[in-house]
Amino acid sequence: MIYLTRRCRSTTSVPFALLPLLLTLLPISELRAKGETASTTVRGYRVNVTEEGVLKKVTDARASILDLRRNGLTGVEDGAFSECRNVAELLMADNDIADLLRAGLFRGLRNLRKLAMNGNLVKGIEPGAFAVAADLEELHLARNRVASLAPHTFGGARGLLHLDLSRNLIARIEDGAFDGLGELRELYLRGNRIVRVGEATFRGLVSLQWLHLGENEVTQVGERAFTGLPRLGGLYLAFNGLSRVPVNALEHLPRLKDLFLGHNKLVRLPRSGFAGAARLRSLDIGNNLIEAIDDGAFLGLASLRTLRLSGNRISKIRVNVSFTDIVALQDSLDEPVVSQGSFRGLNNLRSLLLARNQITVLPYEAFIQLPNLRFLDLSDNRIHSINNCAFNGIEKYVQVNLSGNNVTKIEPLRC
Repeated sequence: MIYLTRRCRSTTSVPFALLPLLLTLLPISELRAKGETASTTVRGYRVNVTEEGVLKKVTDARASILDLRRNGLTGVEDGAFSECRNVAELLMADNDIADLLRAGLFRGLRNLRKLAMNGNLVKGIEPGAFAVAADLEELHLARNRVASLAPHTFGGARGLLHLDLSRNLIARIEDGAFDGLGELRELYLRGNRIVRVGEATFRGLVSLQWLHLGENEVTQVGERAFTGLPRLGGLYLAFNGLSRVPVNALEHLPRLKDLFLGHNKLVRLPRSGFAGAARLRSLDIGNNLIEAIDDGAFLGLASLRTLRLSGNRISKIRVNVSFTDIVALQDSLDEPVVSQGSFRGLNNLRSLLLARNQITVLPYEAFIQLPNLRFLDLSDNRIHSINNCAFNGIEKYVQVNLSGNNVTKIEPLRC
């Protein structure tokens, strides 16, 4: 760890191991004299910064962590780290660095494993900027001003495992932007301005396990947008503008276990809409505009344990009506439909969350398709009646939350 302090004229001998406890932390800006280049030496590092806050040179000795966080830096000259061959972690978060990231910026950091530049003003990344750091594993660039990603942006950083680009201004990701990142495990793109996810947006990310696309403006997802992500286990698409789930979007995600689609604009869930995600265990579709769920909408999800449908517009659960009749009813009456068959295939579902909808009645055998249900959240609906045999088919004890309703009629739950 590097500490930046005022130079001390005292010749008192201090044991080296105690030095970090005795140094007073000061930002580099306090070391700069007007019109001069500041220079300070700490534990073998000499750091030179101009009056304007531009880092000119760091001379490396033996430390593996260079900590320049919160020092008012506004820029970095090419070659500033050319003598930092021992640095494994470079921490420059929470400065005012507005540079375009380029290859010369990181020249000399041949052993770099972690680079943290989150909380700066970085406006872009030139393709190949990180090619000099072939062993880089963590790259933190959240809370900057990057607006787009060109093809091969991260070319050369072949060992990258974790990439965080959250809270930037990214509106465009060109095809091939992540080419060369075959080892990447986690990609965070939350809080940007992404509108479209194309079929080659995430090309080459064959090892990706977690993809966070929440809090964007995504309205379009290509039907094969996630085809090349065979190891993806978690996909976060909440807080976007999706009005539908592309029929084939999840077809090639054999390891997907957690899917977050909450806080979008989904109105209807089509039949077999999640086909292909056979290992899915948790599905969050809460806080959408869902009024209708087609018969068999969850077919193929035999492994699903938790289904969140809270905060939608579901008002009725129909019973004793065939799928053909349901379609006819919906066409003729223009009435949204959720039926017993809507939950068909969820044989292992444990938790069904239907809070904050508009349900008024629990009809006969409403949940007969859910034999292993253990928890049912119906809080904050408009339920006034629970009809006879409403819980037929549920084989064991089930905990039901009915708070926030106005139940006046409860008939025998099983018969």
